[in-house]
Amino acid sequence: MSNIRNAVVLLLCSSTVILYQNCGSSSFETQTIANVSDTTPFQEEVGVSVETTSSNPPSGQTTASTQEVIPASLLILRPLKNEVIDLKESSLTVHVNAGTAIPQVSYQILTGSTILQSGVLLLSGGIFNSEVALNTAVRAHRGSFLKFRIGTKENAFGLGYLFLVAGQSNTVNSECRECGTPSQATGALVVALQDSKIDPGITTKDSSQIIWPSTIGTRILSTEMNFVPLSESPRFVQGSNKSIWSRVGASLSAQYNVPVGFIIVGLGGTSISQWSGELFKLFQYGNRLKLTSILWDQGESDALNKTSGSLYTSTLQSIINRTRTQYGRTVPWVISQTSSCIVQEPAATFATADANIAAIEKAQIDFINSMKNATSFIYAGPNTNRIFHRCHFDTQLEFDTFTAAWTSSIKTNGVLTKATPAAQLSQSTRRGLLPIYRAYNPISHSHLFSFVDGEGDAYGFTRNGVGFFVFKPASNRGSNYVTLYRCRDLQKGIHFVSKYSNCEGKTFDLTLGQIYQGPVGILLDPTKNMDVYLAKPLYRCIGSLVNLTTPVRAECENSSFSSIETLGYMPFE
Repeated sequence: MSNIRNAVVLLLCSSTVILYQNCGSSSFETQTIANVSDTTPFQEEVGVSVETTSSNPPSGQTTASTQEVIPASLLILRPLKNEVIDLKESSLTVHVNAGTAIPQVSYQILTGSTILQSGVLLLSGGIFNSEVALNTAVRAHRGSFLKFRIGTKENAFGLGYLFLVAGQSNTVNSECRECGTPSQATGALVVALQDSKIDPGITTKDSSQIIWPSTIGTRILSTEMNFVPLSESPRFVQGSNKSIWSRVGASLSAQYNVPVGFIIVGLGGTSISQWSGELFKLFQYGNRLKLTSILWDQGESDALNKTSGSLYTSTLQSIINRTRTQYGRTVPWVISQTSSCIVQEPAATFATADANIAAIEKAQIDFINSMKNATSFIYAGPNTNRIFHRCHFDTQLEFDTFTAAWTSSIKTNGVLTKATPAAQLSQSTRRGLLPIYRAYNPISHSHLFSFVDGEGDAYGFTRNGVGFFVFKPASNRGSNYVTLYRCRDLQKGIHFVSKYSNCEGKTFDLTLGQIYQGPVGILLDPTKNMDVYLAKPLYRCIGSLVNLTTPVRAECENSSFSSIETLGYMPFE
C-alpha cells in the first residue's frame, strides 16, 4: 500500500482534487473532477480511489485484489451493467457497497484478461461513492466494453456515446408498420437503459402510467436499472413496431468503433407544454449519467394544437435551461425540425393546418439558427418534414430515410466533438412531394402534365398551375402505391395519364411518380398516436377526344367526358 502514502485527497463542497502517482512514474499528475450538483442530489461523495497500476503485473507478481477476501455481500452499484459514458469523459462514477465496514477494496479495469488500470478504493463505512480518474490506456480503448472488477464481481462499461431521446411517437416503437415483424436481434455495442419499474406495455401519454423518476436517485443504485442490448423493438419502450435507434447506434458504433447507448423516454402524442410540465421529470433519467447529448424529435402535436412559434421556442429554451441546471453542466441538444402530422379536417381548413405545420417548423429553424455560437451547444437534427410520411414512417423507404437522416445529422452536425454549430437551416418545401404541373391546349384539347411548369409553352399550351402531387418512384415504398405514367394518343393528338406502364397500347412518354393505390387518411386514435394521412382521390376524366386528370371531380362532370376513373389517391398538404 505504498502508493496510498502518495495520494492526497481534498474533499471540497464543489470539487474533488485527486493527486495520484501514475504507474511506473515518480511524478504526480493532478486530476480535478467536478462534483456535479442538481435539484435532486445523490449521496455526497464517499471514499478515496488510489491508482496502483495501469498494466498487467510482471510475471510472478499478483495485484492487491488477488490477496484480498472480498465480502460476498459486496455490490457494484455503479457503473451500471453495460453503462456507456461519453468518450470525452476523464473519470468513471463508481459506487460500491461492501455490505460491511471494511476499509478498502482493490479494483481492476480490464479488456478481456488484460488489465489497463488497477487501484484501491478507500471505503468509508464500507461504501465508496465518488469518481475514479481514468488513465490514458483506458481512455484510449476502442472496440469493446471494458470490465470494472472487484474480486470476482464485475460490471461492463464503455467509453463511447450516450444519448437521451425525448419527444413524440417517432422516438419510440412506432415506425415501419408495413415492414413485417420487428427483429429482436441485438448488436454487441448498442445498448439502452432499461428501468424495470416502467410498465413495458405503456401505450398512452397518461401520466398515471408513468413511474415518476423522483425515485431514480435511489433506484439507479440497484438492480432495477441497467443498460441492455438494444433491438429495433425493445419491449421496455412505448409501442409494438420499430424504432430507429438500434440502427442509428449500429452505424455510429461501426464508424467510430465505440459502444453507443440510448435512454429512450419519448411518449406518443405529447406536446411541448407537457414536456415542460409533468413530463419534465423524465429528463431525470440522464441526471447522473454522462450524456453525449439529448436528441429532441417533437412538434407535431403543437402544430395540431396551433401553438404559436414564439411560445414553442420560449418553452423549448426553458426546458433546455432546466435540464442543464438539473445536470449541473451544459449538455448539448440536437433538435429536429418536426411538425408534419395533419389530422383529416374539412377542406376549408387545409391551408390553416399547413400554416400551423410551417409555423412550428420555422420556429424550430429560427431557434437553431440563432444558437450558432461556441457556447450554445444547440445542434441541428434532421428536417423530418422533408420526408413525406404519415405521422410515423411506416414503409421501408420512409423508415430507412428517417434513420439515415438522424444518423447523418449526429455524425456531421458537430455534436460528437462539441464543435461550434455551423449549419444555416432553411424551411422545407412541400415536404417530399413532387408537383405535377398542368397545361391546356385549346386547339387540340390536350391536357399536358409535366415536372416542368411551362414545358408546353412553345406548343400552344396555357399554364394551369399545379395539377396534382406524386411521390418519386421507388420500389420499396410498400404495397399501397400505384405508379402513374404520361402517355400520348398519337391518333387523337392528346396526352393522358395512365396507371399502366404499357400506356394501354398507346405511346409511353415518361414516368410521373407514385400515388396511393387505396384510400388513406383514417384517424386511428387522436388521443394516442395521431396516426393520420391526408390524401384524396385523383380522377381521370375520359372523353372521346379529351382526357383530364384532376383531384376535383366536378371538372369531370360535363358533356365532354363519358366516364370517370379513379387512378388512386393523391397525397397533399
